[in-house]
Amino acid sequence: MEEMEVLIGKRIRKKRLSQKLTLQYLADKVGISKAMLSKIELGKVSTPISTYSRIAKNLDTALSVLIGEMEEDFLLIRKDEIKPISSRKTSEGYRYEMLGHAWPNKKWSAYLITYAVETAKEKPNFMHDSDEFSFVLEGQMLFHYQGEQYLLSEGDCIFFDGSRPHGGQAYGGKPCKTLLILTPKN
Repeated sequence: MEEMEVLIGKRIRKKRLSQKLTLQYLADKVGISKAMLSKIELGKVSTPISTYSRIAKNLDTALSVLIGEMEEDFLLIRKDEIKPISSRKTSEGYRYEMLGHAWPNKKWSAYLITYAVETAKEKPNFMHDSDEFSFVLEGQMLFHYQGEQYLLSEGDCIFFDGSRPHGGQAYGGKPCKTLLILTPKN
């Protein structure tokens, strides 16, 4: 069975080629290097959700289409069927799994994010075109938003504009798990 990164990369490449877009053109639109986009298409790197989201937006498709198609109006996913998007930790120190394998044209996507105890030394700084909701399931998270820091504990939640600088890290010497819901802006 292929790793999720490889499957996502193949979907990105297929969609890009169907629109007759060059690697360089799409990379420029997304704000990444041509080499990085090539690695993503080949499934050789694990990239943040925000990058996949920007790629989807610039391919005029739903993020859920790139990550895993579903075309039903009801979906039950058992715990052992949850799809990890990344089998490796990202450079920012977290792993993420798509919950529900959202179907195309759905206006939101849900993820389980696990922040490792040892995260990147620099605070993560993401910006992407979405509104976001994050709910802390386990542990504590130090959340950065527009230069401010917020300590979130189990049961806390936040709503925020994803187009503003933001990111999270595990806090307190233990991993942190959060439920993240993204809604693209129109």
